Amino acid sequence: MTRLALAAFVAALSVACDDTAPAPFRTGDAGPSTDTTTDATTPVDLGPVGGGAEDLGRPSRPDLGPPPGEPPAFVRLTLTPRQTVYARSEPPRVTAEVFDRFGEQLPSAPLQWAVAPAAAGAVTPDPSDAHAATLRLDAEGQGAVRACALPDVCGRATFFVDDVGATLQLDTPQPGEVQTSETPEIVVAGTAAGGAGVRVFVNDREVAVGQDGRFETRLPARFGFNRVDVLADDGVRRPAAREVREVVWAPSVVPAGPGVTPTPDALVLRIGQRLLDDGAALPAPDDAGALRATSVAGLVEALLAQLDLAALLGDPVVARGEPLSLEVAAARPGQPDATLLWTSTGLEVFLRLRDLS
Repeated sequence: MTRLALAAFVAALSVACDDTAPAPFRTGDAGPSTDTTTDATTPVDLGPVGGGAEDLGRPSRPDLGPPPGEPPAFVRLTLTPRQTVYARSEPPRVTAEVFDRFGEQLPSAPLQWAVAPAAAGAVTPDPSDAHAATLRLDAEGQGAVRACALPDVCGRATFFVDDVGATLQLDTPQPGEVQTSETPEIVVAGTAAGGAGVRVFVNDREVAVGQDGRFETRLPARFGFNRVDVLADDGVRRPAAREVREVVWAPSVVPAGPGVTPTPDALVLRIGQRLLDDGAALPAPDDAGALRATSVAGLVEALLAQLDLAALLGDPVVARGEPLSLEVAAARPGQPDATLLWTSTGLEVFLRLRDLS
């Protein structure tokens, strides 16, 4: 086959592979314009290969752009500035990007805006940009802004609004307060602020909060010290507002004053059982070697554990003679177990040395 015939065959094959339009002749495909023949090594544009994007309905020529009339397939929304929590006084800007199924932007696609829940805010479109708007924030809490190019093609961006964190003012009890009453209970009252979503917890138990933020509850009290832990939480800001008070409760208190304080002939002394014996094992010493006892029984156990019992014996020799001599070289109390209990007749102490050696 001559060179001229080969060039004609290749040119015909190139045209046959493109069923959209005849391929334009390019001088670079066939060498210099004065030459009517081409060499077999000269690059030849054979058009697109089957099985590519053209089979999916998209043109293979990127300069042609997407087919006309491609519908929206995806909407992406962006809030500016993007932050975790917004204040109502700082409305963010919303920008929408609409894409077709091939990832091409559709800048002229119309949008419908909405906010959910409706009370969370509203959207004010930008008159100069159909794909931008300002998000007005009307209420604290969680919400979402949505833009739809088609009823089933929408973009969504969530936001959270919180103007200020919760605040807490505790009216009672005051620090170091002593409360007396016929029934063992402690009155806890105060005011919490931080929006309609603020919640108040007293010793991990939620209490009712009025529309004005006032709350009041009564805690069961035990004789002596009572810990009152009050928490106001708006569900957003961390840490939540917190007040901790130590309160002393007793049925009655004899006030102390200058001089001699008269007392009745019979004095009833109430001591909480946990102060005598909390039933807990002694903790391990800390890094400084200090061992902290939390009850009188624990103090007794700690002291006994440090005793040198052999020193209490005086003469350690038990027997001396032939053929046997016996002497106490060491005595160890092990881990003592002390139990203290007030009874109607007095203080009872039970001491066990189960590990004595």
